[in-house]
Amino acid sequence: MVINKRYPIVIKKIIKKTEMKMKRGLSIIAVMLIMIGHNNSLVAQKTPAKTNATGKNPKTTTTVHVGIQAIYSVRNRQIKIRWAPVNEVSWRMAMKYGFIIERRTILRDNNILTGADQIRSFVSYQAIKDSLKYWEHIIEINDNAAVMAQALYGETFDVDLNNAAKPGKVPGPGATLLSKAEENKQRFLFGMYAADNDYPVAVLAGLGYTDTATRINEKYFYRIYSAGPKALVKSDTAMLFVSPLEVSELPQASDISAEPSSKSIVLSWDMGRTKSYYNGFIVQRSTDGGTTFRNLTNKPYTSLGQNSNPDLPSAVIFTDTAVTEGASYKYRVAGISVFGERGPWSSIATCKSLPLLEGVPGITGLRMNAAGIAGVSWYFEDSIRKKINGFEIQYAPITEGPYNSIVKNIEPAASSAILPDTLAAGYIVVKAISTEGISRTSFPYLYQPEDSIPPQSPTGLTGVADSNGHVVLKWLPNPEKDLLGYKVFRTMNKGTEYAVLVDTVWYNTTYYDTLDMRLINNKIYYSVSALDFRHNQSSLAKGIEVLKPDVIPPTAPVFADYKLSDGKVDLEWVNSTDDDVAEFFLFRKLADANGWDTVLRTKRKDLTRYSDDKIIPEKKYSYRIAVTDEAGHLSPETKTLTVISLPKLTRKVIDNIETDVDREKRMIYLRWKLSEGIAIKSIEIFRGDEKEPLNLYKVIGGKVNELLDNELLANTRYKYGIRAMLENGQYSEMVIKEVNY
Repeated sequence: MVINKRYPIVIKKIIKKTEMKMKRGLSIIAVMLIMIGHNNSLVAQKTPAKTNATGKNPKTTTTVHVGIQAIYSVRNRQIKIRWAPVNEVSWRMAMKYGFIIERRTILRDNNILTGADQIRSFVSYQAIKDSLKYWEHIIEINDNAAVMAQALYGETFDVDLNNAAKPGKVPGPGATLLSKAEENKQRFLFGMYAADNDYPVAVLAGLGYTDTATRINEKYFYRIYSAGPKALVKSDTAMLFVSPLEVSELPQASDISAEPSSKSIVLSWDMGRTKSYYNGFIVQRSTDGGTTFRNLTNKPYTSLGQNSNPDLPSAVIFTDTAVTEGASYKYRVAGISVFGERGPWSSIATCKSLPLLEGVPGITGLRMNAAGIAGVSWYFEDSIRKKINGFEIQYAPITEGPYNSIVKNIEPAASSAILPDTLAAGYIVVKAISTEGISRTSFPYLYQPEDSIPPQSPTGLTGVADSNGHVVLKWLPNPEKDLLGYKVFRTMNKGTEYAVLVDTVWYNTTYYDTLDMRLINNKIYYSVSALDFRHNQSSLAKGIEVLKPDVIPPTAPVFADYKLSDGKVDLEWVNSTDDDVAEFFLFRKLADANGWDTVLRTKRKDLTRYSDDKIIPEKKYSYRIAVTDEAGHLSPETKTLTVISLPKLTRKVIDNIETDVDREKRMIYLRWKLSEGIAIKSIEIFRGDEKEPLNLYKVIGGKVNELLDNELLANTRYKYGIRAMLENGQYSEMVIKEVNY
């Protein structure tokens, strides 16, 4: 390796030591990793923090987009953060400029904080520079550190042994560019592999940070983005919202099993549920019945490059070859996260090392005899039939299983068997069982009898909704043996077509639905149907009506008009339009009073008027109206009506109304007496008839005591009301007189 003179002395030492490490075997391991891809890197994880991507400026051709993803873990009030560039271009810019980690304290004691003083920033590139003095020592004892140092500081990074230059040939310019691009990709992949498998190395490389300055009563918002110049870099932003009390629980490795194989024991456990948490696993074995366990590998075991098992597509496979035939072993595994944290131990799998059964049955076909009875035939090597106790047929409704035995104790010489006539559509396998108890199983074979009869409709459907809009539906299981599952339907309006809620198949007899409580309909309708394995669908079950809890208060009534008269207030309002109104309330209080008095409480929905005659003259009153619905919800408070009651007169002002009717001249003559000693401003004349109520007809002077009405219709009964408006603004009592014309 050629060492560039521009590197500091410490980097030259690091390069020399890492080159020696690579020569001792790391480069060979690396070739394998490059060939299979870095699938378990943080870059490939499926649950990173969301990013706020920014696109390229179409007017700029030199801008580089930097992608970034991040995750976090909380332990002992410490917040560990890991971030990663998403490709080799982002890696190159990250190692050149680093990333900025910005922390903002969002909540303290559940109170939202504001202000720039709540922001702390860190530059990860500084971490890279500060870590230089550590690399020279750590690479001696840490292979991951050696790989990372070589990826960061190595003058070259060519680990592909198959592409070495051939003697006598000089690579052209195009080959040189391709080689450089491949080298950058290798630096990125190896650097990320080292960081994902060693959190302290990730921190040294500026790809991890542990925040210890936390408080349990605070919550933090982290932003991570490139520190490169904005003119050159367009960066994604990874965002995390974290509480120091949010302890990150790691899942247990599940579904561990151990099976004897040829001079080995094959372990497998589920990877699908934990692949977003773990990059590697610790595998331990006990030879003393579980008293003590010891590691089977010096470093965490990764699934990279393993031979995939078609029966276990999401499983991790580990083969223990250091076994003794006839000995029993116990195994357990635990995952290791990208933060170097070990998850809980799995359950213990026990296995005895047994000789392998060489042959595997192979199903050759299914047949149907004249009586309509199905049978299965298979092939098995005759030379090894003497090594087995016999066969058995197993069945499962889906190809993944689990499989259950349906025909047992089949003779070793047999090559066919009759299947049960009640068997539904599904998958069957043939299992050969050796004299030592070792079994070998055929590939699944589809069994699909003719079936055009749908299941019966489900029964016992019930449903209930709570105040949060959560609906629980339950029904009785169908009795059919070939039952696949159910479909659930819903409609918002009775009598309309149902809409399916499940796109595929629902396998349980309990279904949870969520409703939008803002919708005004208060009833929802549900039904279900059953499906068999041939997807024959039953008719819909008898639909049910689910009453949605009423959480919305009714609309409030509003005042429309009011009138003041001596000793009372006439009120008029517009009622609530809701159908579930239960009661109406009219409240009143004096302006200086604290509480409200209930003036009127009624269940009449058509009432729109009320005369309040329980008032004191010359007082300021406030009125408020409200309704309740059948669920007891009170309508929201509306605008209050405030009035001042009229003063009460102590004597009459107008008296002794007399009338004369002259039908020839079509006139009615009215005259009255006015009380003496009262200052009258004006006289108001009101007129009405059988069809029209009293309305203001004329206003005359305060000293006038007569009126001639010649605007008349024959054969009409008129009603006159006369009142005086005093100089102080008060009104006298109204005097009513009826006249037949």
